[in-house]
Amino acid sequence: MFLLGFSAVITAQSLSFKYFSSDDGLAQNSVYSMIQDSKGYIWIGTEGGLSKFDGLKFTNYTKLNGLPDNHIRVVFEDHQKNIWIGTNKGVAKYSNNKFEPKFTEILGSSIVYSFNSTIDSNIFAATSNGVFIIDTKNKACTGIVDTNNNAQYRDIVNYLGTTYFASDRGIFERNSNGSLDQIQLNTISDTIYTLFTDSNNNLWIGTEKGVDVVNYSNDEYEIIKTYPFGKIFEITEDINNNIWISTFENGVFKVIKKEIKQYNSSNGLSSNDITSILIDARGDLWFGTLYGGICKLAVEQFEVFSSQNGLTNDIVFSISQDKYNNMWFGHVGDGISIYNTGMFKNITTKEGLVDNNVASIYKSKNDNLWIGSQGGVTKYDYSNYTTFTTQNGLVDSWVLSIHEDYKGNMWFGTRAGVSKYDGQKIISFSSAEGFPKDWVWDIFEDNQNRLWFATDDSGLVLLEGNNFRRLTKENGLPLNDVFSITQDRYDNYWIATDGGGLVKYDGKSFQTITIEDGLPSNTCYFLFEEGPYLYIGTTKGIARFEYSAFDEKGKSAFKVYSKKDGLISSEMNTGSYFRDKERNLWFGTEKGVVKFSPYLKPNLIPSPIYIHNIRIIDGKSEIDTTVNSELNLEYDQNSIRFDYIGISFASPENMIYSYILDGSDQKWTETIEHSITYRSLSPGSYTFKVRCRNSDGIWSESADLIIIISPPFWQTWWFLSVVSILILSSIYSFYLLKTNQVKRRNIELANMVRLRTRELETEKNKSDELLLNILPVSLVRELKEKGSVQPREFKNVTILFTDFKEFTYTASVLPAEELVKELNEIFLGFDNIIEQNGLEKLKTIGDSYMAAGGLPQEAEDHAIKVVNAAIEMQELIKERNKNSAIKWDMRAGIHSGNVIAGVVGTKKFTYDIWGDTVNIASRMESSGEANQINISAYTYMLVKDYYDCEYRGKVDAKGKGKIDMYFIKERKNNI
Repeated sequence: MFLLGFSAVITAQSLSFKYFSSDDGLAQNSVYSMIQDSKGYIWIGTEGGLSKFDGLKFTNYTKLNGLPDNHIRVVFEDHQKNIWIGTNKGVAKYSNNKFEPKFTEILGSSIVYSFNSTIDSNIFAATSNGVFIIDTKNKACTGIVDTNNNAQYRDIVNYLGTTYFASDRGIFERNSNGSLDQIQLNTISDTIYTLFTDSNNNLWIGTEKGVDVVNYSNDEYEIIKTYPFGKIFEITEDINNNIWISTFENGVFKVIKKEIKQYNSSNGLSSNDITSILIDARGDLWFGTLYGGICKLAVEQFEVFSSQNGLTNDIVFSISQDKYNNMWFGHVGDGISIYNTGMFKNITTKEGLVDNNVASIYKSKNDNLWIGSQGGVTKYDYSNYTTFTTQNGLVDSWVLSIHEDYKGNMWFGTRAGVSKYDGQKIISFSSAEGFPKDWVWDIFEDNQNRLWFATDDSGLVLLEGNNFRRLTKENGLPLNDVFSITQDRYDNYWIATDGGGLVKYDGKSFQTITIEDGLPSNTCYFLFEEGPYLYIGTTKGIARFEYSAFDEKGKSAFKVYSKKDGLISSEMNTGSYFRDKERNLWFGTEKGVVKFSPYLKPNLIPSPIYIHNIRIIDGKSEIDTTVNSELNLEYDQNSIRFDYIGISFASPENMIYSYILDGSDQKWTETIEHSITYRSLSPGSYTFKVRCRNSDGIWSESADLIIIISPPFWQTWWFLSVVSILILSSIYSFYLLKTNQVKRRNIELANMVRLRTRELETEKNKSDELLLNILPVSLVRELKEKGSVQPREFKNVTILFTDFKEFTYTASVLPAEELVKELNEIFLGFDNIIEQNGLEKLKTIGDSYMAAGGLPQEAEDHAIKVVNAAIEMQELIKERNKNSAIKWDMRAGIHSGNVIAGVVGTKKFTYDIWGDTVNIASRMESSGEANQINISAYTYMLVKDYYDCEYRGKVDAKGKGKIDMYFIKERKNNI
């Protein structure tokens, strides 16, 4: 109720219609009939032809396509999903994407107003020349006998098991004999245009003068209600069981139980002559008009309030609700409009406002209304107006935002800072108090009772205790222009900016969400939480944001409402939003106020989707075709374009498609396009699948099409089999020929291999013998197995050096051939001695002979063996000297110790030893005397028990100083 003492005309709110006309592709603007078929398409009968609408595009049919006439009176779908069209010149049947010519000849002289199905799947036709039954199998037509030969029949309905017919002479029913009997009813008029049965089994009769509601019980008809609405065109019932009645000249009536609402051109309809009504599968209402095309009203309609139906001014910058549930709308220049149940009143400075430029309205906890304006603040307590201006202490007169904190203090955001009113006095804060001198668009109190201030160019200002702290670009905001802030149920802060998008702040870091993430605009005027959503007012509509699912859903977490959805304007105003006591949402724009209920039951019906055309590209031509489930193609028809459409009439431009070609693609691909082309497909079997997601976020089942591309004949199994047999036969013949050649060649090669093997074995044996002459057997084996010999240290080895006294002189006087012969014979004898004593010959250099004991196999008696060999060598020389003209005097030197032994060289191998033991052994030889065996003290200790030795004392050895030396004299008896 109003307690403000005014009276005004009760005006129905405007409705947000979406309009379709010939400018959008409709065949003609006078619409007589509309249906939605079983596939989801909407068919529209007009005076200029038939239109088929998929939500985006109208496909039109006229006489050129097979219709008997362009003036369409009725469109009907039968149980077999055929479309029947009644015209001013007969009937047409549309089936399998074409008109059947035979039916265009039926009832050619009649205006066909209505169809209905019979029990046996034939069709009733109500016409200007009577009622007829169309035999769909035999494509014939027979009339129904009635006693009223001149009646024009307009409609047909099945009511409680009986078929009723509306005519210009009353209502008729079909009796058991198949003829028509008139029903005696005292209707408001005998000229009846339409019949309808509602969900309560009442029969609604639309006449020349209004509507009668009839109930049939106890074999009697009773008129229970009459509505004198004038000439009636159509009656239907919506998903909420409201009855809608279309009229000539009076618009449309909505019967809601005991309440009746009338809508006409003043509420947004394009015409007052409403010829037809359709309620689609989603529940949206479609109104066909004379000359005005189609008006569509969405289920989630926005109720619009503007200057056309009572607002003082269309520009609304603030909204609130008083304790009597009146809605308050603040205008720039015209004060405030107050609304309740269709009544408006305007208040201005005349009633007590401090100024008529109203920027904010706020209801405090005690239900007082605080009004911020260009001239200051006005408080209204339902009796008096109290004003506060700069003279009372406000920091600035332009008050943009108002908030009451948890202590009951009133805060006023202005163009130059903020002021606080504690009920007694006003305290102002600006740059001198640490608050920026800036516009304050919004004031918000978080769950810790901290106040946040959204400023025009200074970022966010947070009041903690008595101190103000700023959060700006330096802290992570995208920019410093902030319009609004709120806090969600998870304690995250959400910030609306002027050009920087939506910002999430978790207390530590900032995350920016922009148009690239699904936001309709980066300019966000306000935001607030309602249920699981944030509602964000932008320059391009209202965004409903499911923020908790953003990481999972991405862009689909946003649902955007714009003019296409029924908003009177897509641009919102700063801070102009409100949630009333019934949880309806109100939004202010520059073209009025819209009211929206976010708790309407969501529509979960998926949109149907169809592959409506396939274009085959074979390099020669492009062929369009339609198929149901399987398409068989030749190998050169392997480039295919699929055209598909998801049927949605709620924001069809927001439809998302997802497709995959099984047999080619690995994953589904999303797109907004209505076609996809695959080129150069290989022969094989494929399945094309496509699905759609409508603006309600519901995915459809996929539409599937099997494509089989036959291979060319040279890739068929029989051709490949024949070719395979021929190839295998040729291969086998060639195989036999080559096998015989190979056998002969193998015999020749075997002989050659045996001969060559013997030659290789001979050469190998020679090589092995030569290697054994150079290296010890064990080392030869290691070298052959491993490719190299690992150097090794021997702890106990005895080294022997020999040479001949005056060899240089002998070599100078003796012929070379004889010299070599002499040395060869001597060294051959030495070799035998070394071998017999189990020693290892190392090398000869000139007249010097070197051997060792204790390697490469270690032996405890190495020193004894070496000394014994040296004695035998001396004995060999003495025996040779007895019978030879050339007399040789041999010196021998022996020393024992540790050495390193190894093989050097890669092509010419040499087994050698290194170490100080070798050097000392050499000094033993050079420090000795002819025909003597000179040994070191260390060797002496090893052989003294087996040989008599003569101590020589300490003898100078080159590079070694004085060394104890011994001569071997003779063997002892125990050896």
